[in-house]
Amino acid sequence: MKKTLGILSSLLLVVLMVIAFTGCIHISSDDIMGEYKYAYGDKYTKYTEQVSFDSFADITMLDINWIGGEINVIAGDRISIEEESTKGDYYPLYYRVNEDALVIQYCESGTSSKDISKTAKKLVVTIPSTIKDVNIDDVSASVNIDVETLRELEIDDVSGKIDVKASMVDDLDIDAVSCNIDVAVAKAGKIEVDTVSGSADITIDSSMDLSSIKADSVSGNINLYLDGVRGYRLVFESISGKKDAEFVDGSDASLPRFDIKVETVSGNLNIKKNR
Repeated sequence: MKKTLGILSSLLLVVLMVIAFTGCIHISSDDIMGEYKYAYGDKYTKYTEQVSFDSFADITMLDINWIGGEINVIAGDRISIEEESTKGDYYPLYYRVNEDALVIQYCESGTSSKDISKTAKKLVVTIPSTIKDVNIDDVSASVNIDVETLRELEIDDVSGKIDVKASMVDDLDIDAVSCNIDVAVAKAGKIEVDTVSGSADITIDSSMDLSSIKADSVSGNINLYLDGVRGYRLVFESISGKKDAEFVDGSDASLPRFDIKVETVSGNLNIKKNR
């Protein structure tokens, strides 16, 4: 009974998360009346191809807010932005450098929500190793991350697809609704995934720096691929989901041990060595 109440509480939190997701992309009550708005809209600048971020050496954080299309964040030697319209009329992105953060908005604050709902854009942001934190809030967009090392990666996504590739992420946090999630990292510190109606595939090559994996799911399966990883402690709670572990936890007490905690309503947990 205690287990069931705990999972139902998690489900309630997920439902509240769905309701709150519109806040993740800075949509206020004004948007219901027909406008897409965000705070400090007058502090943002329209992006053009002539914009250079070379003079902003102190930028360590990237914050992207997007609606529809595709987001790509890739590793490079310097910060650069490319965008192209893939559907409907073109509304250029707006950006702001706020202390150490580069903040990107889908379009100008005050743009008609009805108009931008008919559009989609492809965004490519190249970041150097000096960018340590990446935060992405989006609706109806696929997210592709291909970088070397990040201190923190946070993604909130509704109705899209998430693909993450990295050598090292200290803190990875993904909240998703109607999204399939694919994470492949060589090393990680902490991984947390919450998903509604979407599967999550997580591949980790080494548990040397890993402290925990936590995943909550309503109806999607959680698939963990832990080739070369041993010594985990597992807690799995579900109303109707099943567990299938290819190898047992705690196989060698002398190896580094980390925690895996998975809660689902009807989703299954699969732990395998390889994909």
